[in-house]
Amino acid sequence: MGIAMLQASGSLQDPILIIGGAGEVGRWATRFLRDQHRDVPILIGGRDEQRAIRAAAAVDGASAVAVDLAAPDLGLGEQRVSAVATLFSDETGAALRWAQEKGAGHINISPSISELGLETATFMQKPAAAPVVLGTEWLVGATSVPSLLFAQEFGRLEKFTSRQCSTNRMRSDLPPMRTLSARCMRVLPLL
Repeated sequence: MGIAMLQASGSLQDPILIIGGAGEVGRWATRFLRDQHRDVPILIGGRDEQRAIRAAAAVDGASAVAVDLAAPDLGLGEQRVSAVATLFSDETGAALRWAQEKGAGHINISPSISELGLETATFMQKPAAAPVVLGTEWLVGATSVPSLLFAQEFGRLEKFTSRQCSTNRMRSDLPPMRTLSARCMRVLPLL
């Protein structure tokens, strides 16, 4: 399967692949990345190649590619990347596995708690392959990012308290933990 790309400007040398970069959050994240790092090559990946091409055309120096999460190589063949950002729920773990095979760093900004387990297990199978940012955020980090910005005002931290509240018992719309575990076992290759 070949790579179809739109090269807006410059050369395509180890870009950051933003899977889901043509979506609402992806377009915002891509513009932010471009504003902060003018020289970083960006590769916008998505299921709909034409939509990815339109998103890339709006960002200086960005290119587009179709991504197939069902393919072991994501349909990207030998495409080189320096990092992979997944901006949607990837319950298959395909993007992380591909990033590890390429030796590229990976972050998924919207994993559910079941994906976090899958990502942790995938990382544990190849911990030296590449850096992986593990975490799950409510509303894609809407609380964490402002907290980090506000924290820059402090010289040091004297006390930190963390509390956890589980809502799984109260919510009937969430699958039971055994369903989530079964889903992880289906998509996670065993050692």
